[in-house]
Amino acid sequence: MKSKFISTVLVVSSVGFTHASTIVQWGTAGGNTNIVSKAGVGTETGNPVMQNVTGGTGATAVTTYNAAINRNPVIGTNPDDSKKSYFLGSTTGQSPVYHMALNVGPNTYSVTDNNAGDRITLSKNASATVGSGTFQGMLAWDSFLTTDRELTTFSSEFIRGGTGGTEGSYRYLFQNESGWYASSAISLTAEFVSNTSAVTALSWFGFTPFSAGVATIGAAATPDFTGVQSVGYYFDVRTAEATGNAASFNGRYFEVGAVPEPSALALLGIGGLGLTLRRRR
Repeated sequence: MKSKFISTVLVVSSVGFTHASTIVQWGTAGGNTNIVSKAGVGTETGNPVMQNVTGGTGATAVTTYNAAINRNPVIGTNPDDSKKSYFLGSTTGQSPVYHMALNVGPNTYSVTDNNAGDRITLSKNASATVGSGTFQGMLAWDSFLTTDRELTTFSSEFIRGGTGGTEGSYRYLFQNESGWYASSAISLTAEFVSNTSAVTALSWFGFTPFSAGVATIGAAATPDFTGVQSVGYYFDVRTAEATGNAASFNGRYFEVGAVPEPSALALLGIGGLGLTLRRRR
């Protein structure tokens, strides 16, 4: 009698088995025109869906960040105007619920219908010289599409707008158990530019969310990208010319990628799997 031993060793690395997923997405790269929908015609066409918590033109200041308060329009029919709606259809793969804070009350805050992609629009009359009369804000999401919690990438399409030679920048934000962090600044332009950045390719700084209109970019930091609790972005736009000129920020796409944390991979037994098959004759 012969004994034949067949041994097969299957090694699955944690890298090879890791899947990337989207944990937050608002809008679509290149523009999503189905975020804002309207039943009205005529004078309603092209009008924005106004944010229902702070209002629209002349909105009350939301100068302290509060993660317990949603700042997005009501999903479905907006009670402020039955002819306008926000994510009336399916929200699958989208993250409609967000929080917000600004350094001053905006002159206009809306989710705007646009043929080039519906967008979150915030604007404020700014003044004086570059560097003063700034309009700043942050938006953040903590309702995630998956359970993955180790950040990999941020992607976005933002623009600055207004009159009087506006300029500005934005930073990606995230919060973990140790606190908030802001990335290095990325310049805003007058046209949508698609950006995708690996979190490991960005410089990071401590960040304190808005309180009474003030947010602080702190010292350089080396954050842990696991255990993420919130993600978002911070913007800073300003005008170079006289009082009355407006500075605005528009965002039509924001997406954050993540993978399972190392501890979750360990629980799955990833990193090494031995399989031995024995057959005797």
